[in-house]
Amino acid sequence: MTQIIDYEAKKRPTQARSKATFRAILDAAARILVTEGFAGLSTNHVARIAGVGIASVYEYFPGKEAIVATLAVQELDAFVERVAAHLPRVVAMGGPAGLHHLLATTVEEVHANAALYRVLLREIPFVSRLPRILQLQQKAYSHARTAGAQAPEAQLLPDFERDIWLIWQMTYNTALEIGFAELEELDRIRMVEEFVRLVGRMLFPSDRASAAG
Repeated sequence: MTQIIDYEAKKRPTQARSKATFRAILDAAARILVTEGFAGLSTNHVARIAGVGIASVYEYFPGKEAIVATLAVQELDAFVERVAAHLPRVVAMGGPAGLHHLLATTVEEVHANAALYRVLLREIPFVSRLPRILQLQQKAYSHARTAGAQAPEAQLLPDFERDIWLIWQMTYNTALEIGFAELEELDRIRMVEEFVRLVGRMLFPSDRASAAG
C-alpha cells in the first residue's frame, strides 16, 4: 500500500513565542540538511537541535517531509524576491550590462546559500515537484519575462514567448550550477563572464552582428 505523505504544515504560528519555535524548527532542519543531508534528518533530531520538545515539532508538522517542504518554500521564495529586487536596475542598465548584473547577482545569491540550496534542489527529489515550488519557478519566470519585454533587443527574437522561456530555463539552471560549484572567487567571476557572453549572443543578436562587422 502506497504511503500518503503530507507536505503541508499543520498550522502557522500567530504569537511571537510560537513564531520563534516555528522558526527554530526550520533553522534546525536547515542545519541538519547542510551537515547530514536528508537521510540524517528526523523529527527527533530536529527537536534536539532546535531545543524544543518533540511535541512542539508535531504541533506544527506531521513529519520531516513537511518541515523540509516548508523550509524549501520559505528559502526559495526569499531567493526569488531578492533577485527580483534587482530587476528595476537591470532594466535601467539595459543590454549586456543589465544582463551581467542580473546573472552575476543570481549566481552570488545561489553561492551564498549553496550548501542548503544544493540539498533542497538537487538531493531531495520531492522538493522540485512541490506545487508551491513550481509556482515559485513560474513567479521567477514571470519576473524575467517582464524584464525581457522591456528590453528592445529581446523584441527582435524570432519567437519572443518561446525564446524567452527557453533562455530562462537555461539561465536558471546554469546559474544554479555555477553557484553550487566549488570554485575560487576569481574562477566563479570568469565563469559568470562567459555565461553572460553566451546568453548575450542569444538575447542581443544585433550586438553580435555589430561586433562581427
